[in-house]
Parts: sequence; structure tokens; C-alpha cells
Amino acid sequence: MQGRVTEAGDTCQRGLAGNIDVPQFLKPDFKEKKISGTKEDGESRTASIESMTRLEGNLILQGVQNSRAWSMVINESTGKCIISASDDQAGFAVFGAYTTP
Repeated sequence: MQGRVTEAGDTCQRGLAGNIDVPQFLKPDFKEKKISGTKEDGESRTASIESMTRLEGNLILQGVQNSRAWSMVINESTGKCIISASDDQAGFAVFGAYTTP
């Protein structure tokens, strides 16, 4: 995954997942309504999926973790996805692809 981080008043920083402190691979569990991933340093992260919606060929997941709101949009035909997350100090946009298990 690749992403961008922008903090209030700063320019955007680009980088690969490991460089911006997010897991490279995320694993959604739709039955348990959770999404998890492991960062390069071995730290595991899990977030609850609070909302799941299908709309016009997209699967839209949303939740809140560590005072950040996040959304993930997965194109169901191509698997391409974008995750956005923000709090009152920074915003993130992460581009990737989803593969079915």
C-alpha cells in the first residue's frame, strides 16, 4: 500500500505503508466486523468496522480508532481500494488493492 500523510499547516508526505506507520496488508473480517493488520515492527492493530454499505459496485467500510475516523472504499470488481483517516491534527489517504481470502 502507498499513502499520504498531511498535518495541519504542513505539506503532504508520501510514502510506502512502512514509512508512514501503517500495516502493509489489512485483513477485513466481515462476519466479526473487524479489520486487522501487522506493522513492519510486528505490532498488530485491529479496528472495529462500525458500518458496511454496498453502493454502486463499491463496498464502503467505516469506523473509529484511536480518536481517528476512517473510511475504506473497495471497488468490488477491481479490488482497488482507498482508505482515508483523520483526526483534528492530521489526515491520511492510503491507496491499495483488496484480494479475497
